[in-house]
Amino acid sequence: MPDNDATGISAKGTQFVFKFQSDTPLNCTGIGGTTELGDDIKIIASIDCDSPGRQITIIPQDSRWLFGAENCLSVEGVRNTAGYTLAEPVTSCFTTRAVQSPRVVYVGDAPVDGHTNVVWLMDPAKQVINKGIDAPFGLLAAHNLVADPLTGQLVVIPWSTRGQFLLVDLEDQSIGVLDFDPTRSTQYASQGAFLSGSDLCTVFMRTIVPVGGVNQLFVNNQLACWSRTTKRETYRGAKNSIADESMITTKVRATQVPASKIYLVNATFTAYDNSTGLWLPGTPGELRVLNSETRAVERTVAVGSVPVDFAVHKTTGIVYVINGGDRSLSLVYPDNRVETYPLAGYTDRDNQRPTAILLDEDKGRFYVADGYRYVVVYDLASRAEIKRIQIAPDYGPIYLARVGDDLWVTNAHYQGGSVQVINRDSLTVTRVISGMGVGPSGIAEFVPQ
Repeated sequence: MPDNDATGISAKGTQFVFKFQSDTPLNCTGIGGTTELGDDIKIIASIDCDSPGRQITIIPQDSRWLFGAENCLSVEGVRNTAGYTLAEPVTSCFTTRAVQSPRVVYVGDAPVDGHTNVVWLMDPAKQVINKGIDAPFGLLAAHNLVADPLTGQLVVIPWSTRGQFLLVDLEDQSIGVLDFDPTRSTQYASQGAFLSGSDLCTVFMRTIVPVGGVNQLFVNNQLACWSRTTKRETYRGAKNSIADESMITTKVRATQVPASKIYLVNATFTAYDNSTGLWLPGTPGELRVLNSETRAVERTVAVGSVPVDFAVHKTTGIVYVINGGDRSLSLVYPDNRVETYPLAGYTDRDNQRPTAILLDEDKGRFYVADGYRYVVVYDLASRAEIKRIQIAPDYGPIYLARVGDDLWVTNAHYQGGSVQVINRDSLTVTRVISGMGVGPSGIAEFVPQ
């Protein structure tokens, strides 16, 4: 029960109690139950009125307040059994501690072939695995992860799910579930996990829905968002509102610099060859930019064939789009001009396709994972190849992330994937973290506030 203006309060397990100094018991009529509190950032809380004790107790959902934030509560219009108003209003505030955790890197995986863990917790200083985290439900390919310091949780959105996301406590790694479709009748294929204001969002690319006893595939291409704190759905865009029905969203993320926007790229649905698992060239691709508040599409720009990833330059606003179909790079300028160039150094090997891009503005270059066995370094201004960094033979580099001063690369392999650490100064592999499942992919880093 924190005092008014108290600081350093635990965000977990704290109850807030208003105790009234009255000789007459409270009138608890109409006081109590579960309700939603707050304006922009909301919480769900249980309110209990104790008449003999003359107090009102407020307990947040899952006994969690916001982390590293001021929490203010007001009570007004409370009467005692004699009919007198006791106080109007009474306001009290307290400030919680930020998440109590060291710097941690989480890596999502595909748990098959004896591996049950879907998320790996890693020490970025020692560059070792500290712990594996399993899911309490069937989870396929934990590609999409985001660490939320406000709620103290890691959110894992599987590539495919029957209406459940995994929640991991950032302090003690206890697990929970965001259950957004209790019917379990629909299979959702998701792309991305990102924070947008007070919301957590993803894109539902496709769904498999039983119709008349037969499962049917639908192309949805709809943005879906939930409150970061209450986990209640706040937005579900119309089907195919962010991409034409002939396309599918292949990557989505939100940015704060140089502007607060939501970016996504779409590829032609039929460009995927099921027999080879490869995207085919010669088909349209596009970049779309959405207003982060209204979620309305502001720009649609044609890029190369099968855009698979992109990065936004933090000062110029130029969007660097890599296209897996024709192995090219499209530069999309703020005025909607587009320049598309072939990526240097690619061979005729079918499975050598760009899979991920990361800009390094500080060093004037960018990195591209080629999906085969290399991370290729390019000059940011000339786009000329600087160096080709070989990842161990037969690995497939599929995701890039900046972790501290290093570049981390997740690599898929049928006998067990890895994370390889590249020094950004020497451009050499300095560490291989192995012992994972076949498909380590997405990376989310938590940095203490």
